[in-house]
Amino acid sequence: MKSALSAIASLCIALILILGVIVLLGWKRASDLAANELSKKLKVNVAIGGISGDINTIIVDNIEIDNPEGSHLPQAFICDKMTITAAASQYLQQDVVIDSIVLDGVYVDLEFDSKRGKQGNWSTIMNNAYNASIELKNEKSGKVPTDDAVRTVLVRHLILTNISTDLVYRNKNTVEHLPSLDEIILKDLRSEGGSVRNQLVRLILSQTLKAVYEEQEIKHDLPGGRLRYLLPLRRLD
Repeated sequence: MKSALSAIASLCIALILILGVIVLLGWKRASDLAANELSKKLKVNVAIGGISGDINTIIVDNIEIDNPEGSHLPQAFICDKMTITAAASQYLQQDVVIDSIVLDGVYVDLEFDSKRGKQGNWSTIMNNAYNASIELKNEKSGKVPTDDAVRTVLVRHLILTNISTDLVYRNKNTVEHLPSLDEIILKDLRSEGGSVRNQLVRLILSQTLKAVYEEQEIKHDLPGGRLRYLLPLRRLD
């Protein structure tokens, strides 16, 4: 009996592990809780319009990630709608497989201090994400290791549609609107270490940023060094 109750409890906890919140249908505050957790990790304001779906599908509407202080434009990232499809049982596995993540209506703002500068809005945001992960790791050091330490996530397809990009050089105080992109399809994205929700956040942000850099032929280097863990290998269709 205890074993059965434990399994049921684990299923309830693991059903919708995404964006820092356990999303249960009808929980009106789910989007606020998810946004607050992301805001703490990225140290910028994050807003989420709503979270809905069913047992195998999560739909997240109107995601907005603000730029850090000193940026030219207000938002670094916008997604009108994100749909995550995976069997609910997958969230109980040690090796989690997500069938697809579709981001529709994607906007990315790329800002740099100058044409030759390496610092900008995304280097700040990713640095914040890195530092948050280190703080969490230090907090857990010395404690009994959890399954999250060796958990892996595989995303079969990450699909971006209707993508717009702005390029800003802060010293010139100008905004360049880059050509729109209809679709980018990424395949077999892998991540390991950390909770499912944190791995998905890393994959979505890093792979979206990397794909936009490459498709728009941005000459600046991606945020690298200690931040390279955010940029796992991926394949384009």
